[in-house]
Amino acid sequence: MYAGFWGVGTLSKNGELVGEDRFVQVMVSQRVRTPAGDGYKVVASDAVDSLQGMQVHLILPPIVVTPDGPQAAPIPDNFVLPNGSAQPFIQVMHDDAGIVTVASF
Repeated sequence: MYAGFWGVGTLSKNGELVGEDRFVQVMVSQRVRTPAGDGYKVVASDAVDSLQGMQVHLILPPIVVTPDGPQAAPIPDNFVLPNGSAQPFIQVMHDDAGIVTVASF
């Protein structure tokens, strides 16, 4: 992993606020999954070095932050999986990420 952070954010769906005080994780890592065209398959650890590039992961687990600490809370997106269960978390992955250096003044 190159960088990662955890924080508290909001969740909007189609521009409408549907969740506040949600626990969020963002991570920038070496590519550990195949590209989208190959289905984002996780590769074995001995094959990671053969992949080129970086990926950015945005993860929203089923956790809300309260004054009493983190609490389990379903993702309020109303998305139902093919097996009839509610979607347990959201993960968005961006391919072809990179780090750009900027000259300081």
